[in-house]
Amino acid sequence: MSSEGVSVTELAERLRVSQPYLSQLLGGDKSFTQASDDLIRRVAGFLYLPPVVCFVLAERLMPADFETCSYDDEFLSLERRAAFIAESTFALEAGVTKELLMAADARMLSLVLGMYEAMVGPGELVSRRERWSWLASRDT
Repeated sequence: MSSEGVSVTELAERLRVSQPYLSQLLGGDKSFTQASDDLIRRVAGFLYLPPVVCFVLAERLMPADFETCSYDDEFLSLERRAAFIAESTFALEAGVTKELLMAADARMLSLVLGMYEAMVGPGELVSRRERWSWLASRDT
């Protein structure tokens, strides 16, 4: 910690927790799964990460939390959704392949899918038929 310019004491002050409690979290004596939502959000802010990333890493959000009922059966499969993302310009620029995505554990893959959907909008992984019916109903 101190090699990065922030001591545990300074970090504890920034996160508004006691230094012993933070030391227990960082040392693994206490689990981040038991940390308060506010603390997880403050950690995300300190790390410049979206809070959802820290909630997933703290195992406070599970892959099922990212699933919705609005997808067609063909896109419900993680493999098909991963393939769709792997063919995107974002993945091509980053060198991400379907195989690389599928090698990740389910929690990490769900995080990637959720982040992709948040970035481009859930409509990208929804079938054309469903998107068309939504657009038609919106115009009426």
